[in-house]
Amino acid sequence: MKSQFTGIILFSLILVFVISFGYVNSVVSFDTGELIGPENLMLVTPTYYVKTTGSDGNTGTGSTDLEAWQSISHAMAQLSGTNGYILYIAAGTYPDNLNLTSSGTSVQNNEIIGDDVTPEN
Repeated sequence: MKSQFTGIILFSLILVFVISFGYVNSVVSFDTGELIGPENLMLVTPTYYVKTTGSDGNTGTGSTDLEAWQSISHAMAQLSGTNGYILYIAAGTYPDNLNLTSSGTSVQNNEIIGDDVTPEN
C-alpha cells in the first residue's frame, strides 16, 4: 500500500513538472492505462473576478469580497500579456476609463464576461 501511494505521488509530481514546462504530448489514464492525447486533456482556464466591493490589493482569483479585484482597469493591468483567461465582472458602476486591447491567441482566447443576471447595472 505504501509503495503504491509513493508511486502515485511520484507520478503526480512528474506530471506537474511536465505540464509546467509544456512537455505534454500525452498522459496515461489512471483508470484504463490508455494513452490520452493532448486533444482530450482538460486544461484549467485561469479565472479572475472584479466586483465593486472587492479590493485591488486582492488576488482576483475568487468571487468573494476578500478575493476579487475592485476595478476593471486594475484587472486589465494585472492580466496584460496573459493569454487564455476568463475575467468575470460583477454588476455595478465602475468609474474606470478603459482602453481594451487583446492579448489572446487563436488557441488561448481571453474572455471578459459581465453579469447577465442584472444587466441594467
